[in-house]
Amino acid sequence: MKKRTPVKEIMTENMKTVQLSDSLKSAKFIMDNESIRHLPVMRGDNLVGILSDSDFNRLNFGSIFNQEPGSEYALMETLTIEQLMTFKPVTVDTTATVKEVIDIFMNEHFRALPVIENGKPVGIVTVTDVLGFISENM
Repeated sequence: MKKRTPVKEIMTENMKTVQLSDSLKSAKFIMDNESIRHLPVMRGDNLVGILSDSDFNRLNFGSIFNQEPGSEYALMETLTIEQLMTFKPVTVDTTATVKEVIDIFMNEHFRALPVIENGKPVGIVTVTDVLGFISENM
């Protein structure tokens, strides 16, 4: 396996993002319809947070509304992205190696990292990206 491969070679480019001012419901819609589990949150061109499927899972909507149909969306109408997201996510530069990313995933228990170039987000790398890379290089 090529441990020194730059993360730029395995990251997802053209990542979907949401603005901090967007609704939580629209963020969930994007995640569900695009089959993605991590959504960078922007304020203008600046990365300010990340929203993940586990953030939504933590809410445990069903127990709050006795699993009534539509209850998940009713709660999302009252919350904001800012209330649910992780602020100031850990990021990696495009020059970081796959080995460095693996170390961060293992030590910090993250499943996704925004990838930055010249201070701006240009992609995202996930555990799935790393596993695909490992599988292809075995």
